[in-house]
Amino acid sequence: MALLDVLIREGVPVSGPFWRGGKKLRPEDIGLEPDDVSDRLIRLGHQRLLPQEATAALALVESRV
Repeated sequence: MALLDVLIREGVPVSGPFWRGGKKLRPEDIGLEPDDVSDRLIRLGHQRLLPQEATAALALVESRV
């Protein structure tokens, strides 16, 4: 929680979204051919590039703002 303490103590303004460490999945990421996946029928979602704990303090600050 050191990051949260610094943000509160220093009064750093928080505006706008922050990068949550994710990336949009591509068909190749899950072993599919791009031609086998129809964008009209299937949305693949996102994958995490960082553990959720890495951005938890920022998410807490954002939710309190």
